[in-house]
Order: sequence, then C-alpha cells, then structure tokens
Amino acid sequence: MTSELTYPSLRCIWEYMEPNKRIHITSRSPQLQRIDKSIPLHIDYLRLAEGIIQINDVEYETCYGNILVTPDDERYKDMSEKLKLTPGDIQGEPRIDWQIEGTHLGFRNGPNYFERWHTEKPYVISKRQACLLFEGRSQIIANLLHTTDQPHEILRLPVGFKVHTSVIRCEFQDFPYILPIVKSSFILNEIETSVRYEDTLDHLQLRNAKRLIINRIEVDEYMDQLETLTNKYVGFKDCYLEADEIVRVVRHWVRHGKPYGTVWEIGFPVEDYLSLLEDLKKEFNGKLAPFDKPVDKRIIPAPGYLVIPLDLKYELIVYGINWKIQGEKMSYVRIESVPIQLDVSEVVEIKSVPSVVSFMTIVRKVLDLWNWMRF
Repeated sequence: MTSELTYPSLRCIWEYMEPNKRIHITSRSPQLQRIDKSIPLHIDYLRLAEGIIQINDVEYETCYGNILVTPDDERYKDMSEKLKLTPGDIQGEPRIDWQIEGTHLGFRNGPNYFERWHTEKPYVISKRQACLLFEGRSQIIANLLHTTDQPHEILRLPVGFKVHTSVIRCEFQDFPYILPIVKSSFILNEIETSVRYEDTLDHLQLRNAKRLIINRIEVDEYMDQLETLTNKYVGFKDCYLEADEIVRVVRHWVRHGKPYGTVWEIGFPVEDYLSLLEDLKKEFNGKLAPFDKPVDKRIIPAPGYLVIPLDLKYELIVYGINWKIQGEKMSYVRIESVPIQLDVSEVVEIKSVPSVVSFMTIVRKVLDLWNWMRF
C-alpha cells in the first residue's frame, strides 16, 4: 500500500507541472483547489489579448459570432419563427441546419479545437475565464509575457493580477501600458515594443533592459533618442532606417561610445548595402576585412566586412545579414563592437628580455628556499 504524498512533496511536483495540465486536474479536485492558489504557477509563454488568454500551447478564446445548430442539437427545436414553414408556404429543399448568434468559449490546443456556447456577453465570459485561471494566485511566473491587443481594446483580468517576468513583448502598443500587471523589481532581460510616444524611449525600464527590439516606429521623429540608446542589444523588427540615419547612429557611437559588446541590427534594403558600406568607410576611415572561411550563408555577399576603429581595445564591425521572419526574407545591417583582432604577422618576436630573465631567477631561488624549509 502506497503512502499519501506529503504537502512538501506535493508542492514540489505541483509547482513545476505543465500549467494547463495542472489547471485541468485542479478543476476536478476540490482538495487540490484549496492549496493550488498558494503554489506558484510557472508558464513558459503567456499571451494576452482582448478575449484571448494563451498559456503555452493552449489558447482560451472568447468571441461573439454565429453558431451552427444541427438536427441532433437540443436547441434545434428553438428554430426562429422566420425559418419555419407555415400553412401555404413552399420550400425547394428542407432546411437541415441553421445558425444563431451567441458567445463562444473556445479551447485550442494545436490542431484540436473545442468550444462551448454561452448566452452571456463575451466580455462577461472573458472576465470569468481570467478569474478562474488566475484569481488569487500567490505568484504567476512567465518566461515571456506577450500582448497582442490593439489600442483601445480591453484586457479582462482579475483584481491584483501580477506576473513575474523578465521578457515583455508588446506587439501593437508602447510597453509602459502593461507595466501595472508586471511584478518586477529587477532589470528586464528583453523588451519588444512599438514606439508611438516620445516618453517610451526615455522610460527607465527600457533604458536599462539588456535587449531592446522595436517593432513599429516613425524613425525620423525619434532619431535624437534612438542614437543615445545604450542597451546591450538593439534590434529593429519590420523597421527600415535610411542610410543617413545609420551613418548618424555610427557617428554618435564613435564620438560618445556605447558599452563594449553592444550589437545593433537595423533593417536596410539589400540593394543599397554596398553603397552604405562605402559611405561608412569614407567618413570613419574604415577598412574592409575578409570574412573567415567558411562564410555564414546568411551574410549578404560583399568584398568583406567593414572595420571602424573605436579606441585602443575595441573596434566596430559592420556587415549585412539576411533573416527569415515568419517565412518572409528580411535584410539587416549588423553593427557590433568587438575586441581588436591582433594580426599575427604584426607580432614581433621577443628574443631576450633581461628583466624577465632576472625575475625568473628570483622565482627559482624563492622556490628552492621554500622546498628547503619544508624538509
């Protein structure tokens, strides 16, 4: 006979169980419901939108639309009067099914989709679903918090809802709007955001994030702020910069500096890439260096990559790269500060250095004395 699990052992198993399985099991066990809320919920991917909550691969969706009613449906007898035949009416073919309007609560897991029909309004069901999933939980931890709601749409969430996360991705809005539900006292690892307002680029959380990805922006309106960014990585997703704007970024980088190891990836038309390299080479006294063999197939064909001197220890390298994003090919210019590569041919052989010889003689005498004292 097996003994029952103790609370500490149950807590350890329960905390790291796949969250959708945990939610499914808990909904059928009153005993587990009493302790479930006190145990942290770990989620790899959490997506929020109006009427949608996605936890990892499972999507909970509430929407309003047409529902097909077939003869085997118990609601079939409630067919609208306008669809029924009355004495004297004729119809070419009998109606087999009909549609009513209502609220769907759908559950999608990959190719599988299940739905329930409700008579209440979608926003009421959305709120109730969010409360069932999240209300009263002691801690919700998500590796990635992703929002895909449009401006002016409403996220229906329970009171006190907070997410511990280090990665925020806001598809269509400036990220500060989501911060009221983010419980984070440390620097965010990554922020992906649209930029529609000037204050966004000055926000402390954005400035301190290790990685920044900008997916929508009117570049010419915000260049004064963009060129001063000091994040370790800055990427532009679905955004292109003009050649003069990239030159301006490099100019600020050379004059004012950025942290060593900083990387920028900027969308740029592939047909103008060689012309950009030439402009940068002329202004910053750069030189072309050959690529190592074998060359990464994603690198845009060119005579080499551009090297721009920064200081005695670091230099900028500039080259083009092709990415495929959701099946669509995009070209980028990658700018990266790297340690200066020492050319072996320039190393001078040191034949004899008296000071080094003298130092080694002293070391040997100290070691001899130490060995003598030990014995």
